[in-house]
Amino acid sequence: MFKDINTNFYIRRLMSTIKGAGVDSTYFFEHNVRDDPKKQTMSRADFTRLIKGYYQSTTAPEILSLFNFFDKGKGYISKQDFLNGVSSGAV
Repeated sequence: MFKDINTNFYIRRLMSTIKGAGVDSTYFFEHNVRDDPKKQTMSRADFTRLIKGYYQSTTAPEILSLFNFFDKGKGYISKQDFLNGVSSGAV
């Protein structure tokens, strides 16, 4: 339950960050991808860098919970999974 609460909190916070940056979710995703030159997938390292860059106090278990929310068991976050996740606002 604790992880779910934090996941929902950080998804909403991430949505707020994207909105506050004045960019759309696609640009935000592509701007934060470093490991894939085609900007279609976000590695766990890229995702950790993204979350820690905006939310320094986020713990490793929280980052893992967030990554798993977007990941869908593939080991990376596809652009579409990211867009679906942030548009859902979490559940």
